[in-house]
Amino acid sequence: MILEDLPTVIDEVGGAQNLLAAKVNTQVFDFFNEVQPVQAYYFKNVLHDWSDERATAIFNNLKPAMKPGFSKIIMEEFILPDQNASSLPCTTDMTVMVFCSGLERTRQRWENLLAANGLRAIKYWTRQGEGLGIIEAEFAE
Repeated sequence: MILEDLPTVIDEVGGAQNLLAAKVNTQVFDFFNEVQPVQAYYFKNVLHDWSDERATAIFNNLKPAMKPGFSKIIMEEFILPDQNASSLPCTTDMTVMVFCSGLERTRQRWENLLAANGLRAIKYWTRQGEGLGIIEAEFAE
């Protein structure tokens, strides 16, 4: 497993015993300015920090490393219902909007974002309550 992040984050976690015990490799990486060097991708609460335009920049640097029919993107994010969302994801939506111009997305918003980037959702794993879920995506055929 490889943990990719900006130099300051990698410096912070570099000495963490749990990373060493789990044999997680660290790699300095800026997903806005560098093409992705690996082929399996897991984003946890990353894309909600960014507008659709910035998320597109992330995907554009990820796609050259992806192998059609093989590479998957796994995203752990809120998947809001179209209406009657609970207070936690709504509060988070307002928070990321104010602090970093991000947003929480409904399933349809995820579908639109992926399709606009030549990707498609294969499966959504959701649970009742707070709206957290997993989205598995790959290149659209």
